[in-house]
Amino acid sequence: MEDEDNEVAPQEVPGDLDAYEQHFRHVLDKIKATFWPLLAPEEQAIVDAFLALPMPARALYARLFQRRGPWFRTVALQQYLDSPRIDWTTEGETPPLQVALARLLAGGFITTLPEDTKEYAVVLEAIERACPAPEIQLIMQAIGASAKAKTKVRTMFHDVGSWPCLQGDMLDRLRSYMSTQRRLDGSFLPLATKVQRVLFDQATIDGKRKEHIFLLQIAADARGALRRMHHLAYLTAAFNGPMRTPPKTPTWQEWRDHFFRPEPVLWPGLMNTFQLVVPPTYPCTPSAGMFPMRQALVRYECGRRLRQAMYSIAECMPATPEMTRDAMLSIEWLDPSPPSVTAFASPDPDATCHAQLDAFLTTVADLDAIVLEVRHALAAISADSADAARPPYFAHFEGGYQLAKALDVAIGLYEKLGQYDKAVVLLQELLSTGRIAYKRQVGLWYSRLAINLQQHLKQPLEATTICRQALADPTLREGDRLSLQKRLARLLKEPTAPDEDDAFTALVIDGRPLNRAMGEKSRFIGYDDAGCSVEELVLQHYKREGWHGSHREGAEMRMLFGLVLWDVIFLPLPHVFQTPFQDRPLDLDIRYARHFVSARQAHITEALEEIAALDAAALGERVGVLYSKHEGVGGFGMQWRIPKAYLQLIAAGIGGANLAALLRLWACDTSGMPDLIVVRVPSADTPGVFEPLEHLCSPRDDEAPEAMEVPRAFLSRSQTQLVEVKGPRDKLSDTQLVWLDRFRKANIVAGVCYVKEPNTKPPAKRVASPKPATSKRPRKTKPQATAPPARPEQQLSPKPSVLGVVAKRVPQEIIEISDSE
Repeated sequence: MEDEDNEVAPQEVPGDLDAYEQHFRHVLDKIKATFWPLLAPEEQAIVDAFLALPMPARALYARLFQRRGPWFRTVALQQYLDSPRIDWTTEGETPPLQVALARLLAGGFITTLPEDTKEYAVVLEAIERACPAPEIQLIMQAIGASAKAKTKVRTMFHDVGSWPCLQGDMLDRLRSYMSTQRRLDGSFLPLATKVQRVLFDQATIDGKRKEHIFLLQIAADARGALRRMHHLAYLTAAFNGPMRTPPKTPTWQEWRDHFFRPEPVLWPGLMNTFQLVVPPTYPCTPSAGMFPMRQALVRYECGRRLRQAMYSIAECMPATPEMTRDAMLSIEWLDPSPPSVTAFASPDPDATCHAQLDAFLTTVADLDAIVLEVRHALAAISADSADAARPPYFAHFEGGYQLAKALDVAIGLYEKLGQYDKAVVLLQELLSTGRIAYKRQVGLWYSRLAINLQQHLKQPLEATTICRQALADPTLREGDRLSLQKRLARLLKEPTAPDEDDAFTALVIDGRPLNRAMGEKSRFIGYDDAGCSVEELVLQHYKREGWHGSHREGAEMRMLFGLVLWDVIFLPLPHVFQTPFQDRPLDLDIRYARHFVSARQAHITEALEEIAALDAAALGERVGVLYSKHEGVGGFGMQWRIPKAYLQLIAAGIGGANLAALLRLWACDTSGMPDLIVVRVPSADTPGVFEPLEHLCSPRDDEAPEAMEVPRAFLSRSQTQLVEVKGPRDKLSDTQLVWLDRFRKANIVAGVCYVKEPNTKPPAKRVASPKPATSKRPRKTKPQATAPPARPEQQLSPKPSVLGVVAKRVPQEIIEISDSE
């Protein structure tokens, strides 16, 4: 049957306008105002044709656009006739729904069952999606196929009422019948005509006629173009829709069925129309300069599509050797051919480039095929010259950036498969593409390249060269630099300085494990004898000492950063706000942190100095005022389920000067925050006793009454601690070590809690070997062997290179990656 309705739940909408139709027109009006010259003539014709439709047809299409489909029964669309916001008044005797469908069909926005008998596969798909088992039986009888199932099938399924199994059996027999039966002239049987007749007979609609539309789907070309326009209108907006767990697709055909299935999107403008989200207020400066020409826009859209495909493969496909064409590098990896996708091969791509890309993806049968195409496309883009006048934070709207992210995912897949030679080639190519604004990953790419060369490909000389080259990069982040310094010292067999133990406090607790498998998240038996995660176990341990908190991966600090610097974040600077639904400016990103800070240096300093001058109680009250002022607005880092009192206690426990120092660091680097933030308030009367805080720190519920205010005395005595949690098989990363050192320098209490599993294996006992029961014999003395002559020290020779190009080369010449164009 057809999929369930996936529309947004209707809320109170002001006025007499239809929310779906109003939102759709708003998107197209924005496209015409900002990006109109970048669209192909065919895309412009689609926009003009839609805006020329009558209001009922536009409203109906806007609703279908928000549903999964792709096939829809007209009977299921009758509910829209009850909408008071759509004027269904028509002239003549034709039902108003059929009038709207006819206009959509004439405009190319929907299609019906194909009349060409050769396309019976499309009709079979429509039957499978939209027809129940009784109707399938009628269709089989109408076409002449046997509708009777085998005896065993009827006994197993029909008697127990399991229609889906019976329906699948009938579809298989109908598919087999259609592929084998022909008419006298050699043509296929007219399945579409028979389906139309059955649907006409089964329809319970007043005024129905045989020529009316009873089964339809949204035209793929129009839907794809309008969907791209929606993404373009919300190019920089924040999407906070529900996350769906992707299904597992063992075969490539199942993956293609999943990837090309249209999914509804909760567009921010539509959610705002229904008053489900409230965006922050700021002046927008939309600019078509994000895409200087149509070629740039098309390459971004197609690169984004390839990136989505790679992400979907990583989430849905199992990492098995069958995923790739060859286990080793082949000659195809040395082929510098141009890309086959016209969006990257042609200097002036036409409107068919998106359909051509989808046609390529429908033929993909292994990971190597899509990776090779992405490599060729990235090489073609990297040869183009960069625009120096373009703002740096526009860089992640380039096609090259999207392709680089796709290859980054492919590297992880190849490493899982043990095909490290392919991963090394991709890492070299990404690092050599210096113009791609992906500096956040550069240190990780260097580290992974060095690890693959040293440990997996046994090429320590090349790994040493990579480490030295990485350490010479001035843009390397502090945590990545520390990791590469340690690796270089191990390669050179130099002594490394131990980590400073006084940089943080360490606590070790015992946990009762529920699982011990490698690669699985550790589960433990909590203090309440219920199963819990390692973070929940640590929270229970700290709660016994008066601490209260929750596991949010540093969300509390992001919220404090957004509240304290709210006015700074939303300063009206040019180009950083392109749409009215952003939760941050475009340069508030770790990749462009220098630009963000330098453009607002004076304002950041003023705001943080004001915070640093406050005592604990005044700081907590200040955070409470900011929380109430912006409550409900979707700003940067805002998670309004975090209680106001909890944030106030955290800020007061850290202190004004310490919080200002921490936020100054956070403006430049937002990675590496600890897992837990816990607070407690010592009793003013009894040492060792702490105030109860459950009523202040519990997560907010939308239906619960307003939380209680924090007493000022609690704020004055509040204590805050940042805790990094490590399970039995985890260790601190170098980035986390850097942040722990930063906390120490900022006088912030931070520590690490290690959870260890008890060693249940008893120590192995050495069993003495029994002595033979024989009489003692005199021991024979053996002549002392002379030491063999010392062998000359062997020189470490480089192993063959990854691409098989070997020989004796100077280490510095083995792999040389240039940052120049």
